[in-house]
Amino acid sequence: MSHVKLRRDWRRPAGTVGVVCLALVPAAVATAGAAAGSPTAPGWSIAPAAPMGIPTGTLLADSCTSPTSCVAVGSYIGRSSAVLTLAESWNGTIWKIDSTPNPANAPISVLDSVSCPAANACTAVGLTRIPGHSLVVPLAEAWNGVSWAIQTTPRRRGTGVLDGVSCRSATVCTAVGTYNAGNGNDYPLAEAWNGTSWELQTVPNPTSAGSGTVHNVLNGVSCSSPSACTAVGSYTGSGNSDREGRTLVEAWNGTTWTIQPSPNPNDAHYPNSFLYGVSCTSPSACTAVGDSKHKTGFTVLAEQWNGTSWKIQTTADPKNANNSHLVAVSCSSPTHCTAIGNTIIAGVQQTLAESLNGSAWTVQPTANPTGTSSAGSYLYGVSCGGPTACSAVGAYYVSTGSQVSVAEGWTGTGWKLQSTPNQSDALTNYLNAVSCSSAGACMAVGTYYGFAQNSPPEVLAEVWNGTKWSILFPGNPPHATNTYLNGVSCASATKCIAVGTYENSAHIDVTLAEIWNGTTWTIQPTPNPNPSNGSQLSAVSCRSVTLCVAVGNYATAVGSPTFSELWNGTKWTLEATASPAGATGSQLSGVSCTSATACTAVGGYSNSSVASEPLVESWDGTTWTVQATPSVAGGTYPFLYSVSCSSGAACTAVGTYNDASAGALIEMWNGTNWTIKTPPTLPSTFVRLSGVSCTAANACTAAGDYTNSSSVDLPLAEAWNGTDWTIQATPSPSGASGSSLVGVSCTAATVCTGVGNYTSSSGVRTTLVETEAS
Repeated sequence: MSHVKLRRDWRRPAGTVGVVCLALVPAAVATAGAAAGSPTAPGWSIAPAAPMGIPTGTLLADSCTSPTSCVAVGSYIGRSSAVLTLAESWNGTIWKIDSTPNPANAPISVLDSVSCPAANACTAVGLTRIPGHSLVVPLAEAWNGVSWAIQTTPRRRGTGVLDGVSCRSATVCTAVGTYNAGNGNDYPLAEAWNGTSWELQTVPNPTSAGSGTVHNVLNGVSCSSPSACTAVGSYTGSGNSDREGRTLVEAWNGTTWTIQPSPNPNDAHYPNSFLYGVSCTSPSACTAVGDSKHKTGFTVLAEQWNGTSWKIQTTADPKNANNSHLVAVSCSSPTHCTAIGNTIIAGVQQTLAESLNGSAWTVQPTANPTGTSSAGSYLYGVSCGGPTACSAVGAYYVSTGSQVSVAEGWTGTGWKLQSTPNQSDALTNYLNAVSCSSAGACMAVGTYYGFAQNSPPEVLAEVWNGTKWSILFPGNPPHATNTYLNGVSCASATKCIAVGTYENSAHIDVTLAEIWNGTTWTIQPTPNPNPSNGSQLSAVSCRSVTLCVAVGNYATAVGSPTFSELWNGTKWTLEATASPAGATGSQLSGVSCTSATACTAVGGYSNSSVASEPLVESWDGTTWTVQATPSVAGGTYPFLYSVSCSSGAACTAVGTYNDASAGALIEMWNGTNWTIKTPPTLPSTFVRLSGVSCTAANACTAAGDYTNSSSVDLPLAEAWNGTDWTIQATPSPSGASGSSLVGVSCTAATVCTGVGNYTSSSGVRTTLVETEAS
């Protein structure tokens, strides 16, 4: 398939890695960006691709079902230097990485195209290389709204690639591409999905193909109905064999593929004309784009189908450009289309976008990310829900030669870049807890180690406004050192309380509480148990701005008992907690209140005969009482880190325990007793659940981490549906040597925010935020 690679070396750099990707995000994104301080005029604005995105990733195509629902696909380089599939999803606010499978041991797997007839139904196609062999074969994967799964694809003899896909529903898809029979010739390839399996279709070859090596390829397809699809590409013409390229269009009528005559520019050099993308709004209205080679270089090419014939449209090339290419197009109506690609101006590859409004194509000014190297910027795919709501994806090179995924969005006026803040100076950053009062209002707290070597830890907070996270620096008590925030609870976007500990001037750890009023953090006086050799608050739960309960533990000369503090809107007061009989050490690490007279706190304790047992205590508004809790049979050192109650009769607590290895511990309260629930099995030597959030008795999400077979710590999330716990896909930052989630907050069953930290490739501990949104 030398022709395919030759024609694509400008749109997908060799290996499909090391290039930065641009994803065009819809109108809603630019509006949200304006609220964050960017210009209020509508336009294309760059938004970050998946948080902690893969820096060696390339996004090649995207498909949107609404301005707040897009899926983009491509590839990235894995730790073993294998090229792996990549998928990212857009929820109207951010892009996040979705876990995609790869054929076992395949050295190269790439997703080239994606089509989503619904938000929970997407099909992506591409290629994979057979392990230990040079053969490249078709690859197809399907998204059901929760996970991606590989579909079995048939293939012709030799190599094969699927470059385009179009789906009318989850059970009706058509994919096109190219296969090489092993004789050096390339032929068109088409496959159809019937909801159960992919089936090969017979595709005709142009009768005027050259007498030399044949390169007949299909690059893109668009179906306006199950019985009306149009595929575009190119074929080698007669006379000069593979030096020539002519446009190729084939149409599917529900039964057979037939070639439709398509024109080529009269002044094309050799000639050389190619079509790469097509969009059909009806069987009688299609627009295809590509390029045509002339003596001075490539110029853009667009053709339109009116139900009877294809005609070349008048297009525009950017001023002073000497090579311009359109590689994808999306039409919201026969007279409103957006096409994207790239162009070379002053020797630098730059992004290109053009719009069709009625009958004329015009060049749209596009943004190119700062820091782009001379290798330039590219746009690969586009999806439009209307004339002023488009999303596109692409790539750009940075000075190091690598690629990074980014995003742009069109709202009808222009393309703009958005700045994205990063905290990069701190030596270490931790987020320990998060609380969300709504999907657009979250507060996360933790600790950072200052900008100088050996600086003591100081408190850290980050706030989410529905568009971006911003760093806050709460106050540190006077003369304090080693200051930490361990828990946070928000009654509203402007009322949050965070708790933790700090070392005072006498070098004793004491309790810390701070309150957020929507503008500033203020330290609150908190009492400490007496006598105490040190005390800390580990968690807090607020039912209102005048009712919060915080729990923790303190040290004495003979042990470590638990304690709690109560906030009444004016001051904090100590409340005595219960201790299991014979306990020598106890700790409460999590608390959840459903009313002023119903709180549950969890942790662990030890006594003279046991190293550790789970600990659960309940508050009735007056007294704390120990509740009987089961322990893991054969397990040691069980501990509960977090608890979430959706009612007085429905609580879930999570933690960990040891046996031959460390496993996740889940206990659930039904209003009468606690029972252990079996979590999903992971191939791991260590599993820990650190945080949990429940919006109903049958809707909980737990977050934590686990260690894989390569001894790398990875983030973990598990969901409860009322019957079973299931593992959710959680991305880990590219290059991270360890990642973990320690806190989670959900505002709906499938709208959750998890926080934690990871160790970057340079050894810096960095904050980590991941979101789930249906």
